[in-house]
Amino acid sequence: MTEQNVHAVQPRFDVLESDDNFLLRADVPGVASDGIDIQLEKGMLTFTGTRKLGDDTVEYRRRFRIPEAIDPEKVEAKLNTGVLEIQLAKREAAKPRRIAVKTG
Repeated sequence: MTEQNVHAVQPRFDVLESDDNFLLRADVPGVASDGIDIQLEKGMLTFTGTRKLGDDTVEYRRRFRIPEAIDPEKVEAKLNTGVLEIQLAKREAAKPRRIAVKTG
């Protein structure tokens, strides 16, 4: 019987903000979509991902505090060739809006 080694890794995420959303992007090489778990609960987004390397397991883990401006029903995640993107849409009330200036 072989002993399995587990290595915990905290991946770096790029955080980008636009008027409509936040985008979290991270490299998670070798992790399949069924090895990823993303949960949003009580203002915390938790990401975990697992990949096997022979007898070793690599566990990616990261947590983020999410602003109240995020609409939890509009969170989407996509994995493409080892790059994970999590898109967090802002609530309509949190988006900037232009105020018209009336004359006289």
